[in-house]
Amino acid sequence: MSDRFKHAFKVALAMVIAYGIALGMGWEKPFWAGFAVAFCSLATAGESIDHGMQRIAGTLLAGVATIVMVALFPQDRWPFLLAMSGFIALCTYLVSGVSRYNYLWFNAGFNVPILAMLGDNLAINSFETIILRAQETALGVVVYSLVAVLVWPRRGAADFEKAVQSTCADLQQLFSRYLGISQGIPDDDTAEQLRTRLNGQLSRLDDQLGGAVYDSGEIWQSVRAWKRCIRELKELSQTMERWRLGLDTLGKLDLQRLLPGHADYASGLEARLAAIQGMLAGQAPAQQPQPARLKLDPEAMRGLSHFQRSAVLQYRDQLAGIDNLSQDLFATVSAIRGHGKVDRPVRTRQPKSSPWVPDPDRFAATIRQTATLWLTMLAVIYLPAFPNPVGVIALANAFAMVFAMLPQVPAGVLLVPTILGAAFAGSLYMFLMPHLSGFSELGAMIFVATFLISYMFHQPKAVLAKSMGLCMLVIMIGVENEQTYSFLFFANWFIGAVFFILAMMFAWRLPVSFRPRDRFLAMMSRFFHSTDFLLSEAGTDVNSKPSWLMRWRSAFHRKEISVLPKRLHAWGGALPPDLLGEGGRESLQSLLGTLQVLSDRLLMLLEARSSPRAGGLMQELSHDMRNFSASVRSGVEYLSDAPEKLDHAVAVSRLEASFARLELRVTKVLDETSEADLSSRDGESLYRLLDAQHGVTKTLSELAGKVSTINWSRLREARF
Repeated sequence: MSDRFKHAFKVALAMVIAYGIALGMGWEKPFWAGFAVAFCSLATAGESIDHGMQRIAGTLLAGVATIVMVALFPQDRWPFLLAMSGFIALCTYLVSGVSRYNYLWFNAGFNVPILAMLGDNLAINSFETIILRAQETALGVVVYSLVAVLVWPRRGAADFEKAVQSTCADLQQLFSRYLGISQGIPDDDTAEQLRTRLNGQLSRLDDQLGGAVYDSGEIWQSVRAWKRCIRELKELSQTMERWRLGLDTLGKLDLQRLLPGHADYASGLEARLAAIQGMLAGQAPAQQPQPARLKLDPEAMRGLSHFQRSAVLQYRDQLAGIDNLSQDLFATVSAIRGHGKVDRPVRTRQPKSSPWVPDPDRFAATIRQTATLWLTMLAVIYLPAFPNPVGVIALANAFAMVFAMLPQVPAGVLLVPTILGAAFAGSLYMFLMPHLSGFSELGAMIFVATFLISYMFHQPKAVLAKSMGLCMLVIMIGVENEQTYSFLFFANWFIGAVFFILAMMFAWRLPVSFRPRDRFLAMMSRFFHSTDFLLSEAGTDVNSKPSWLMRWRSAFHRKEISVLPKRLHAWGGALPPDLLGEGGRESLQSLLGTLQVLSDRLLMLLEARSSPRAGGLMQELSHDMRNFSASVRSGVEYLSDAPEKLDHAVAVSRLEASFARLELRVTKVLDETSEADLSSRDGESLYRLLDAQHGVTKTLSELAGKVSTINWSRLREARF
């Protein structure tokens, strides 16, 4: 039997058992237990248990928040609704971020309207109802967890360890590929494929670990070490990407002559990455990592230009960073596998303390959810005989929070699954259930219906359709101990379900437009505005001390350029093909790839600027740096406001001319500096800054050419 069949069978079996226990206990609204089963049924037993624990915790948090709000506003409708909306908005903002506890916050926000209101007049729920909701949620979680563990259990621990091992293997292959590029071997699509697969694996490891701790006692005991391992894998991947960026500026330099021992050093790093992969596969390491240092050859370096020296120095620094992180990773994996304690090199790391900054995209998603919620609540309050008011509010609130995590998905995709699910469940309710007698027949019907929905929508891309189908099934059949049947029950729920989707579709356009082209253009503009600000910051006086406001603004714009390229990839994939011009998606993907490179290079520039500087040398060149920064920013202003007006040839010529002037000035100043000063720590800091500046300029020149391949006028033209 396939995994698809087994998973559908377990969901159906748990649904029947949860309903049976709830009805046997005489509890009201047993569909609450059914909801818990429907939304906690994941691929592995550990993931389901982890999801269930977060659901219980979120329900309890919602219960506490509801009790507090009821105590504060027992007779005040509008303050109560404002307080409830504010709490849900906070949960939505937290849900839309990157966190392993997203599901906890989702349940906290989702449950508040259900726990707070009851009946046609939106009366306040009693304490007993809140406790009953928590009990039935716990029942559904426990039932599915037991079924997942006892019936065809699928453990996630082995899958998690294989995923970590595969990630290490990809890192090793990627390192070897980059090393080949540095030695003149032409690049192909292999590196790009490895990067894409590696990024996908790294993004899933935290969630996989959350489920694996419930599947394996060994992982439970070493969960902190596994978390450290995942963090070090992400840092190593980021450092390798920065190392790759510097390969373009090296040209055809003889690294073995400039960096004596380079081949042995790189081979040692490859062997260490292979040893880490071997330890994860169960093999003991042949030897412990030995500390090494890659030194520059002063005589060979004298024959290079200053910008070539800066490229070699940056190459060495990034390779040393890979060395340090691989030693840390080796020590972590060795401790996990019990191969003995490995001494970690003592390194001083500067603490990363930055102020909290808001996320405009998460705020926009929160506004969308709040607009949907209030549109539904106002309709419930002011439209006479609104059908199933609390249920519709709960559904609107829940799916608006779900779409905060999937902002590029239009709400209209729910319309067809909702109509089909309601028609299917409504047919069972009206034509089959009146002829059933006893729980054996009812349980058989619930089992078959749940199995069919879970089996048909098994694929991950159909998760919304599956969720809506199970949701409509649980709601429409309306199972109670004292069962009654009425066509109005089906009709009211059908009308209410369609209404909340229409409300979400309205909020998709107002007050913030979530059409792909609108969000894409807004994010592109924000990215270039942040680029302009950071370039202006890079051109300020090195000895100036920024105010708190400037530090806060800097942190905000750094975050913007860090997260926007990935979000632009998601929104770019949602753009209609007819809006992309002749180049189509290939031109767009090339442009977005260059944006990611520019983001990385800007961050490297700011890090180089914040490191210890070359005192008098930097002071002597500060005026030239400011002039160069101002020249670069003039082209960025076009990119942020009107990219269609940017003349590619003119922009590139200006950048090249500005950089040529800077290069002449830097060369003149550095030629007058002694080799001892250039080889000192201050001199190396200046070289790092020059290399970062060179990288930003080169990337902006490439970007100016790729911007012209997009039909911006067509993207901006008014369309309904």
